[in-house]
Amino acid sequence: MRHFLYVIIICTAVSFVSAVSADSQTIEISFDSTLSNINHGNKVLVPPDPMNPIAYGDVIIITGYIYPEGTWESDPDCIDPMTGFMCGANPGGGPSLEPIGEIVCTGYFFANPFQFFPPGEPPIVGQEVGLFFLNVKFGDDSSNMIELRGRTLTGFDGSNPAQFSVLGGTGIFDKANGEGLEIMIRPNYSGAFNFRLDLSGLQNVPQGKLKKLVSGD
Repeated sequence: MRHFLYVIIICTAVSFVSAVSADSQTIEISFDSTLSNINHGNKVLVPPDPMNPIAYGDVIIITGYIYPEGTWESDPDCIDPMTGFMCGANPGGGPSLEPIGEIVCTGYFFANPFQFFPPGEPPIVGQEVGLFFLNVKFGDDSSNMIELRGRTLTGFDGSNPAQFSVLGGTGIFDKANGEGLEIMIRPNYSGAFNFRLDLSGLQNVPQGKLKKLVSGD
């Protein structure tokens, strides 16, 4: 995926920064391609296999790292000026910054996501990649965890947010409903993608406790 997207990234404006407010309810997510598995190991996320491409109905599990909003931009070397890839997950796997939790994504592809990122051309945004479940865990245990489901949309540097509905949760999320917004940013150094997840649409969640969780306090 890193080589596949190389031309696209260097031809696209290097900008992923968003204003961070004191009332932010957004987290930053960096998925780790070394912790991904497609069709029980029969297919790979990176590098994409042209002889065995991802197709409709393929299943995936991938793990990633949760950061407070503003963590990426706090790293002055977050974006590689040559490739446009960014921090969050290291090339060989593992977090490149200090995470405050973990996310596990499982789901089903509707199409090969790489077709929406043609070499040498701008990304095709707003396309449905698949139906995915996001299990978001704050801290080292499952005492504050939330599960969401939605259809991921292709986007770049914050375009085309996708609505994800709340399925349930634990701790401060045990009575949660409403929705979150999943926002695709760009690839990280592991080759998987970075996202933002805006939780301001959640209902029946103590706002003070939510802000403390997402800030890492």
